[in-house]
Amino acid sequence: MCGICGFVKNNGRIAPGIVEKMLMPMKHRGPDDEGIFKDDTSPFSALGHCRLSIIDLEAGHQPMSDDSNRYVCVHNGEIYNFLDLRESLEKKGYKFRTKSDAEVIANMYHAHDKECVEKFNGMFAFAIWDKKEKVLFVCRDRIGIKPLYYYFDGNNFIFSSNLKSFLALDFVKKEIDHEALTEYLQYLYINAPRSIFKEIKKLEPGSSILLKNGKIAVERYWNIEDIVSDKKPALINDEKICINEIKFLLRDSIKKRLISDVPLGIFLSGGVDSSIITALAAKYLTGKIRTFNIAFKGKGYYDESRFAKRVSRLFGTEHKELEVSPDLRMDLSEIVDFLDEPFADSSFVSAYYLSKFTREHVKVALSGTGGDDVFAGYRRYALNKAIDIFDRGPDFVKKGFSFITNSIFPTRKNYIGEKALLARRFFSVLNIEKDKRHDKLMSFISRDMQKELLSTSAINTDTSTMLAQVSNRFMDQPYVNKALYTDFLSYLAGDLLTKEDRATMAVGLEGRVPFLDHRLVEYSFQIDPELKVKGLSTKYILKRAFEDILPKDLLHREKHGFAFPISEYLRGELKDTAKEILFSDIHRFFNQNTLEDLFNRHLDRKEDLGQHIWALLVFNLWYEKNMS
Repeated sequence: MCGICGFVKNNGRIAPGIVEKMLMPMKHRGPDDEGIFKDDTSPFSALGHCRLSIIDLEAGHQPMSDDSNRYVCVHNGEIYNFLDLRESLEKKGYKFRTKSDAEVIANMYHAHDKECVEKFNGMFAFAIWDKKEKVLFVCRDRIGIKPLYYYFDGNNFIFSSNLKSFLALDFVKKEIDHEALTEYLQYLYINAPRSIFKEIKKLEPGSSILLKNGKIAVERYWNIEDIVSDKKPALINDEKICINEIKFLLRDSIKKRLISDVPLGIFLSGGVDSSIITALAAKYLTGKIRTFNIAFKGKGYYDESRFAKRVSRLFGTEHKELEVSPDLRMDLSEIVDFLDEPFADSSFVSAYYLSKFTREHVKVALSGTGGDDVFAGYRRYALNKAIDIFDRGPDFVKKGFSFITNSIFPTRKNYIGEKALLARRFFSVLNIEKDKRHDKLMSFISRDMQKELLSTSAINTDTSTMLAQVSNRFMDQPYVNKALYTDFLSYLAGDLLTKEDRATMAVGLEGRVPFLDHRLVEYSFQIDPELKVKGLSTKYILKRAFEDILPKDLLHREKHGFAFPISEYLRGELKDTAKEILFSDIHRFFNQNTLEDLFNRHLDRKEDLGQHIWALLVFNLWYEKNMS
């Protein structure tokens, strides 16, 4: 796990020290080593790399050349099948100097050109410079686990793992993309290909860029839409077949992700996904597995530690738990620094503290991220069935439920409040079109609210939301599949994997996600959605697959989620700091009267607007640190 960057200039030399400046903001991604390659013949190029050493600790220095010394590679991530690929290359006569997967990537490109990426199983963002032909090839993994930003103005092509690398370059305009801001406020993240800056883009998952003769060609080499289309006539609905294949693929995925030359552990929340990973890893890892969990002091409902302890006892792990009482007033600035661009999923705070605690003991951690996204684990996937059942009920029952729900303050602070929060979300989509329900559930600061909140110059007048645009590509799909595909192309890479990457990399920890092995993802999308959401039971087929190794009460317990009590902090320890940042005069985007009204409604417990306020707070602090 590392940070990479590069610069190709068609006309004129690259200024001295530029790559060094680009590496500076991402030292935390690769604290163990640093390397730079420069090609001083036109077109001029330079590649930079900062390394977190995981495989071949001594000889894995990058940039790395292939056997012929023609191709130079910088790589962020892991290629889990690199040993098999290396063996196939050795049979063809290729020689290797190291045990590094980066050297395998360089030689695979030599052997297979850009088609090499189709043979990789892993998480990656890499770039290869062809010294002979003066061609740059840049690529991002299929799912979007590793980040990659880029900029191109016709003369300068620049890429980096970190958006802040571009802030060191005077000629790159730092103009806010108002459409990206609108997207951020509505969903809490900015989805590829947009970034917060107009001229800097994210390379989409499953995509590559070829820079040749001063022009770039962006190409999708893997797309879930193609897989859905190809497999649509053959949805699998045989439980036994599905169970056997899921078991095989997930076991193999975990085995591949246990390869490491440094200490390794597992994030264990006690939920279904992390418990399955722990159970399977226990069979393949020599010695005791290390598992890690945190709980927030005084925030009892957010504490799942009892479930994690139970799973630990079942599989004999060396379990470490930390009860934290974070001082966000002190940590807030540092946390926003690691976010790179505005990102407001408040569970990042939980992920950050968990990663920081875990890094004190190991250098690699497996997580259950992705299990809900490929096997339909979120409660919203059962929503339409719940609405159908509710609609068949008598009116007095509906009115009764509505009255009770509205009389309880919605909050995640306690069990009853959380149920009220979910019920209000349920009632909020009862009377809207089915195709718009998913977008409504995933939205926070709505377009109508944004019209009051944003200054005129910043309002996005486009009424078609990002999720609607994605969702419309799957018009002929059943609700569950449509929601799954939409989330896969937006929420998974834009939110969850961004959170995982930024939180782990902030502390020099490599995070691995076994549920997002592309083979398992491809198979999961061939499964009949009725086996994913059966009745009102979510993630049905995954739970059935592992009933033989986990107790049923653990597998079928109520979903909790990995959350941070941001609403409580904004009413308590963080209140004064939030006011100071929210109502500063340093920016021009938000209407102060609307801001004050939102904040007061939250403080007065008229509504739970903690996530809304957190989004505004993060943006203001990010803007102050990067744009003032």
